Amino acid sequence: IPLNDYREGNTRFKFLKEYSAQLDAPIEKIREFQLSKIKDILHYAYENVPFYRELYDENRIDLSDIVTEDDFQQIPIISKEDIRNYNEKFLSRKFDKKDLIRTGTGGTTSSPIDLYYTNECFSQKQACTLYFYKWFGYEPGDPIAYLWGAEQDFPQRPTIESRFRNYLTSIQLMLPSSYLNDEIMWDYYAKLKKFRPKVLQCYPTPLYIFSNFLAQNNLTLDIPNINMTAEYLYDYQREKIEAVFKKKVFNWYGVRELGHVATECALHKGLHVNTVGIYLETILDGQQVFDTNGQIIVTDLLNLAMPLIRYRIGDIGKISERECACGS
Repeated sequence: IPLNDYREGNTRFKFLKEYSAQLDAPIEKIREFQLSKIKDILHYAYENVPFYRELYDENRIDLSDIVTEDDFQQIPIISKEDIRNYNEKFLSRKFDKKDLIRTGTGGTTSSPIDLYYTNECFSQKQACTLYFYKWFGYEPGDPIAYLWGAEQDFPQRPTIESRFRNYLTSIQLMLPSSYLNDEIMWDYYAKLKKFRPKVLQCYPTPLYIFSNFLAQNNLTLDIPNINMTAEYLYDYQREKIEAVFKKKVFNWYGVRELGHVATECALHKGLHVNTVGIYLETILDGQQVFDTNGQIIVTDLLNLAMPLIRYRIGDIGKISERECACGS
């Protein structure tokens, strides 16, 4: 795996040690780090990204006034429509577009929007993902199966070379979840039984349907680690899945344009924010709120190619200020 990372220019393991220390830091240190990163990304975007210079000048924003997290509330919120309408203006002048990695927004409510980041940013985001994957027992190289709904993540006509590389570095079984009937689920059961994954990563609804199928047919699968993302995980789904697989499952929140946002710890009493990569807010009636549902506003602290600052992702959530007994 390290040799393949070197071949591909992926430096995720270099960042993993640094980020692990930062994510394990006391809350006071995390707040200092985040405020420093917010100031850095604001000044960088104003100097290098046409959209933000025009936006902040138009709103008479003086970045020297942004001293505290509360001051950050002065910064205008941006939307997916802004990115769609002014896409090229979001790109930093410091990078050539042809050298960037192209991705897009996820979700089902609107057509995808093109987004870009550097190879270094890609490695940084992967380092954050590796840190949180360890929470539910995944290590690079572990066999992992996906009951997955995003077709763009499935390999397109893999070559012999890519098959061999994946066999050595990333052993995966991809199971499309867009359509499930008994015939398909019998096939998936047989494949999972043969593949014996250490990790099963799923959308909650398909796994809930599959769990009902297993229970109705008195079938069992021994999979050490199960995690879910991409949809809200309802209590009744969690209860059914845990009863069928006879283990606690992990829930995490990620978005395609930002990577890992928040992940459940082993106590399963909420999700911990990826404070290295993300600054998270919940806004209700124009004000930041805690322990109350609000619109999720995200600032990407890593993407210098196409900064997203106070970006309304389109999801609803709640930030709790309580401390978790896990110590993180």
